[in-house]
Amino acid sequence: MAGAGCGDDAGDADPPLVSEIAPAVEALEGELGSPPQYFEIRASPLAVTLWVSADQGRRAVPYVYADGELDDPDAAQEVDPGGFTFAAADALTFDPDHLFDQVTAELDRATLSEFSVLGGADGAIRLGVIARSERGGRLDVRLAPDGEVLEAIPID
Repeated sequence: MAGAGCGDDAGDADPPLVSEIAPAVEALEGELGSPPQYFEIRASPLAVTLWVSADQGRRAVPYVYADGELDDPDAAQEVDPGGFTFAAADALTFDPDHLFDQVTAELDRATLSEFSVLGGADGAIRLGVIARSERGGRLDVRLAPDGEVLEAIPID
């Protein structure tokens, strides 16, 4: 997904690595031997972080996938989770090549910095991307799997 209109005055910024989410999940599931439950999957322009449920949901363990490699989990980064879990197979129904088409059309001068997939109540999945304006304002833009903008919530 090359710079899909996610530029700023300094030129095009790299978008979140949404196209690397599926390879990251595949690498992790291959490493673990079975599909885990996730608390969050987050893509930045540099890496994909997979927050995996451990100890029957009492811990969230982060695995970082960057440059085609899955790092070992960092115990220092583990957190007490406060959310819902989901299966990657249920959440990764979006097309990474077109997910940001509508948001970049509506916010053509915004920089997209971070994309996340979160679990919700009753198996709901929340997709969102952080958009930063030229003036520094930030929006949490919630998306449907087809890229439709569902809502934009100011941050800060």
